[in-house]
Amino acid sequence: METRSKETKVKVQRVVDIYNMVPNLIWSIIALVPLVIFCYQMLNLKSILIIVIVSYIPALLPTSMYSRITFIDNPKLLNRIGLNFFNKFTQNGTFINHLIRKKYPDYKVISIKRNSINKIINQTYMLERFHVILFTFFTIIIVYALMKAQWFWAFILIFINVIYNIYPILLQHAIRMRLAFRSKTR
Repeated sequence: METRSKETKVKVQRVVDIYNMVPNLIWSIIALVPLVIFCYQMLNLKSILIIVIVSYIPALLPTSMYSRITFIDNPKLLNRIGLNFFNKFTQNGTFINHLIRKKYPDYKVISIKRNSINKIINQTYMLERFHVILFTFFTIIIVYALMKAQWFWAFILIFINVIYNIYPILLQHAIRMRLAFRSKTR
């Protein structure tokens, strides 16, 4: 019986991974194709490499710094700026979890076990670091576009930076707030 349970868990996890890959792929194409086009047209390889290196600097900050940096700590305000709507279309978001629960009604992203919560918290820090790196990269490119009076590109890249990086960073904060509240109420 134990083997069947493990096989089921592996099968469910494989489905979860595939379902979560779809929004990641769609969002990445939408965000990164315009960035790549701009960089290809406007920058040389050496400049891009320097910007990549500089963009990694915030990722070197310790996790404790990410915990202290909270842009919005009010769940109602996060909801008002559309974070719940945004979460419908993300990895492990409302829509993806609904599809998974349709197929596997007992599926839960977080179990009651403490290590499950810690795993999710660690994942939020990893995803936040990823989006901070890209936020930094986008911001440097946006500044370059503004300096070159590329207003159209600057506008497009600002819009993408908000959707692809700022909202996901805020979402990671919101998830940690929710988990902290959840563990306090136990």
